[in-house]
Amino acid sequence: MGAAQARESDGDDVDALAVWELPRWPNKSAKSAGTQGTIVTAGRHFAAGEVLEQSYCLELDAGELAGSYLGRYCYNASWPRSDGVDGTRARYLPLQWGIVLLSSGAGREPGVEFNLVVEPLFEPPPPAPLLEGVALPKDVAAPAEPRGWLRFTASRPIAEGEVLRAAPPPGWEGAGAGCVFEAAGQALGLENVWYDSDCDDDTDDSEEDKELPDHSDRKPAPRRLRLPEEPLVLACASPLHGIGTFASRDIDSGEIIEYAPNLPLRDSDVTGILQDYVYQSGFKGSDLKINFLQFGCGMLHNHAGSSNTVFYRPFADNPFLQEWYAEEFIPYGSEVFSTYGDDYWDTRGITPGDPEGHRRRRCAC
Repeated sequence: MGAAQARESDGDDVDALAVWELPRWPNKSAKSAGTQGTIVTAGRHFAAGEVLEQSYCLELDAGELAGSYLGRYCYNASWPRSDGVDGTRARYLPLQWGIVLLSSGAGREPGVEFNLVVEPLFEPPPPAPLLEGVALPKDVAAPAEPRGWLRFTASRPIAEGEVLRAAPPPGWEGAGAGCVFEAAGQALGLENVWYDSDCDDDTDDSEEDKELPDHSDRKPAPRRLRLPEEPLVLACASPLHGIGTFASRDIDSGEIIEYAPNLPLRDSDVTGILQDYVYQSGFKGSDLKINFLQFGCGMLHNHAGSSNTVFYRPFADNPFLQEWYAEEFIPYGSEVFSTYGDDYWDTRGITPGDPEGHRRRRCAC
């Protein structure tokens, strides 16, 4: 990591619901056998019945992720698909912190008890935060369409620092599959590739002696990630695409709003709706084309060209994580946007704002 030293944690002064020991990815100069297991601990005491997290879940198209390691970490809901196709049950991929919490303590010894119960929900996203006395705009006041969620609730009192272990929800396909981050490393052979955060798809990266970029001036990724008690952005009902992200308070220009985890996926596994939620990765030295799927709120920002926008910065020493920051002042209660890039629109033959257009496929490079 050059002269920079790894930070122990982001936001040490932030009250945290949970603390995640981040996996370390292999790289060309310091390879490892793979990622470590996922350990998430309670950031404070929880009483029995207290909700820790409610994570948004992405409804998948039929057959999506069927051949991917990530397909084992989806769940089948008890309600039908939203498009009503053949009465088939809806199938979801947990986003935000959902898949992280479900992987916490994976590979646990027999007899170790769960301390979180996980409940699948089908309900509309909450309304955006509003200043007292301010009425909802007409285009937001209409009821939002229901969406899939996973609610994580303490099944008994949980002490601060205790490892969180979630009981698999009904229909969970990942039972016995282990930690999703270790599964990613093994399935994609990440111990045999290296990572370049300044990726460029037009260059030849097959040479073993290729000189790596010097990122010693960049700040290193934190070793721990905190799920804040009061996040700066919230997943709420949006008039644009049904769901989006909104500022929970005034956000200053340049302020970091979130550290969002990434998971790698083979490009061949990315079909259907997932095409609008991935971006190009910087993994090199493999015949595989690898994309990133982002968690947290990173993949829920809708598109805008100029107002209330946020952007992300990769970390040179850990592609598992990206840092989202505000490009300008964002007022409390405003929807937060990112700019998807020209390729998103050009490859679809649509223009920004087209109501028939898909949500996103950001091109990171």
